[in-house]
Amino acid sequence: MRRLTLPALAGVLLMSLASAEVTTPTASRHVVLLGIDGLRADSFVAAETPRLDRVMADGAWTLEAISSTGQRTSSGPAWSSILTGVWVEKHGVVDNSFEGRRFDEFPSFLIRARQALPEPIIASFVNWAPINNRIPHEADHERRMIPDEAVTEEVVRIITEVGPHATFVQLDEVDGAGHSGGFHPGNENYLAVVAVTDGQVGRILDAITARKEAHPGEEWLVIIVTDHGGTEGGSHGDLSPEEVIVPYFMIGDGVEPGELAPTVYNVDAPITALAFLGIGIDPEWDVDGQPRGLANR
Repeated sequence: MRRLTLPALAGVLLMSLASAEVTTPTASRHVVLLGIDGLRADSFVAAETPRLDRVMADGAWTLEAISSTGQRTSSGPAWSSILTGVWVEKHGVVDNSFEGRRFDEFPSFLIRARQALPEPIIASFVNWAPINNRIPHEADHERRMIPDEAVTEEVVRIITEVGPHATFVQLDEVDGAGHSGGFHPGNENYLAVVAVTDGQVGRILDAITARKEAHPGEEWLVIIVTDHGGTEGGSHGDLSPEEVIVPYFMIGDGVEPGELAPTVYNVDAPITALAFLGIGIDPEWDVDGQPRGLANR
């Protein structure tokens, strides 16, 4: 049974100790960082989500991750943190204009993977175009401003045919449903779109399963995050618990199953991805996130 509380924000700013062991970069490891835009935690609980329920049963999870420690719960700052592993004070993105961005100093984990891995294949598929327009990614395979169904089809295809080493995915239509009628569990259309998105996530996971069967030497990790929740009135951008507290999931090779110890932050996701790939986190990068949920191997 899933359980959920919406705790006060006070006291959640301290980072938890990392649990992952950094290894040597290897071309046999592959990571997918999959973002669901605007998935509020209690609405996820209320929706029909059999595939994400399976992820919770088999992988690592929390329904109380923190999407912001002070920056606006807007898509620009949020996705910047999810991709770079730092908060607004470093990446500089305060709103959806992306003005003030400092991605040359604090690049995406996709850029880090490009620089560290031997002959890496990088992919980024997003519905919300500013992510790929504004945040450099150096992807070999990318699409932007396409519907969630098209994003899903592209991701399934690229996993099946190519098997990228580092992939970013953004599904946007849950957020749109939240803006139209509210992000709360009483918005039946919102819950219905969450259910559709759950099926799309399932198809991506199935593609990875099939890929591993065809390429038994490969290891795969999927990290599933959301950039923010939202209010009953259909907005986000402020720092209410309903906007800040979000689900966070991990499934795949190297994951320590079970509920993640508090507190998990969205900036942990890209740093966990890099750690899984065997990329050491250089202290000079000055990241705010840290690896979470990986078993020492």
